[in-house]
Amino acid sequence: MSCVLIVARNTFREAVLAKPLRRWEFLLGKFTGLVLTLTVNTAAMAAGLFLAMWSVKHSLVRGDTVALVAVYFILLKLMLVVALVMMFSCFTSPLLAILFTGGLYVAGLFVGQLRSLQLTQIKPTLEDFFMELVGKDRAQAAAVEVSGQ
Repeated sequence: MSCVLIVARNTFREAVLAKPLRRWEFLLGKFTGLVLTLTVNTAAMAAGLFLAMWSVKHSLVRGDTVALVAVYFILLKLMLVVALVMMFSCFTSPLLAILFTGGLYVAGLFVGQLRSLQLTQIKPTLEDFFMELVGKDRAQAAAVEVSGQ
């Protein structure tokens, strides 16, 4: 989270460059540096994880390497968050960049639940509401649909 705050504040503040550098070069260099920093930090945390696993079990088995896949996807998620906050901080204030990034992150967390949400329980109620609003009951509405009027 602190990375998001730092990126949002610094990208917004560093709008004026000292050297003749294109904006995309500056942003690519900043992104690359941040990704390298995140990679080093994530690798250190992964080493700590494997050290803790080894100290508990006194050996590492082949199945323990599954944790590397999880670490890899955590790193990808961090890279995506940094890219989002950099994109938003290019054209908004740091606070809005943080809020937009946080909103997209939370929306991404709940996308599975949104896909599985069934609107079939709501749909008949809405149809009844609109039929009452127009003053027709279901039979009249079906007759109108069939006749095409």
